[in-house]
Amino acid sequence: MLAAEVNGVDLLVLDQPALYARDGGPYLDSTGRDYPDNFRRFAALSLAAAEIAGNGIIPNWKPDIVHVHDWQTALTPVYMRFGPAPDLPTVMTIHNIAFQGQFGASVFPELALPPDAFSTQFVEYYGDVGFLKGGLQTASAITTVSPSYAQEILTPEFGMGLDGLLSSRVADLTGIVNGIDGETWDPQTDPHIPAHYGPGTLKRRAGNRKALEERFGLEKGSGADLLRHQPPHLAERHGPRRRSRRRYRGTRRQARRARLGRSGARKRAYGGRVAQPRAYRHGDRL
Repeated sequence: MLAAEVNGVDLLVLDQPALYARDGGPYLDSTGRDYPDNFRRFAALSLAAAEIAGNGIIPNWKPDIVHVHDWQTALTPVYMRFGPAPDLPTVMTIHNIAFQGQFGASVFPELALPPDAFSTQFVEYYGDVGFLKGGLQTASAITTVSPSYAQEILTPEFGMGLDGLLSSRVADLTGIVNGIDGETWDPQTDPHIPAHYGPGTLKRRAGNRKALEERFGLEKGSGADLLRHQPPHLAERHGPRRRSRRRYRGTRRQARRARLGRSGARKRAYGGRVAQPRAYRHGDRL
């Protein structure tokens, strides 16, 4: 375990080259595929967090609360429940419920959890091991990225199989709107957009629209609506993609859509310029 301070923030870094020193990114290898031992990599991260919280590894320090994000750290409250800190408050935040960290039951013996943890009250999920499911079962509170998303994931359409569990914990579920850095993302000074604008100069945004049309190869000056779509990940089951289709079903208005995101191994399915049915044009650029 390494300790550091960056911009006034204390960091604890799990140094395990066998698990983390690899080509590619934190989740995918250099070809865009999941690492086959991701269950082991993120179980180790979660176990380390639980031991720091409950075992007094850092002298004279104990957290007031442990906040974990998505499936990659979702086993932390599970380890805490069966370890030395069962009563320490935890918060589980869902950024995208389509990514759940679901693995075959054969990985369970490697997780250093007691046999009782492989049950519907903890990590067992339709006969498999569900990392996110375990975190949602055991965390003291659950948050997600907006009030509307908190409502959507309670439904079968967008809950991705976890809507029943979340509905049973609706009193503990809160949607919190994502914050924004007002300096970095100020359109009056942003160096990444061609036309700067502010509250009194909104008409200048037309310059950005024109640049976006050119970059995505969309027809200029057609009068059609230009939609922007920026999911956190391009996922086959992610809610915004399904909502966008539903929203334009049954309408004859023309629309064009620009999508920005990351797709990993699936990027080939979204490459190039695609002609879409139901009277809207779709330009993707990766």
